[in-house]
Amino acid sequence: MDNETLINRVPPHSVEAEQSVIGAMFLGKEAIIAASEMLVPDDFFARQYVVMFIYRDDYYHSDTDEKNIAEVIIAKQRNGSIGTIKLAWLPQYTKFANPDFSSSGGK
Repeated sequence: MDNETLINRVPPHSVEAEQSVIGAMFLGKEAIIAASEMLVPDDFFARQYVVMFIYRDDYYHSDTDEKNIAEVIIAKQRNGSIGTIKLAWLPQYTKFANPDFSSSGGK
């Protein structure tokens, strides 16, 4: 295969497979570690995707001051800005919401 063909080729990808891997990673810390050792960025490829990560400090550190706060890290976005935003984590509903930091000192 010549270089031009390799450059223009899109790696195979499956949204269903990606969703399965990401869903399995929510099962626990061990699953996240195992997946990170086996996967590479090219396993999740499509030009239209936004790459985001969700981090909750209270999941890893029970003594944190940021209980039920999630950081959404936008690492790649085709048509927009990247950065980090904080959201409230509502575990009783398994959902995220806009935070009300006005009562917590404006964090």
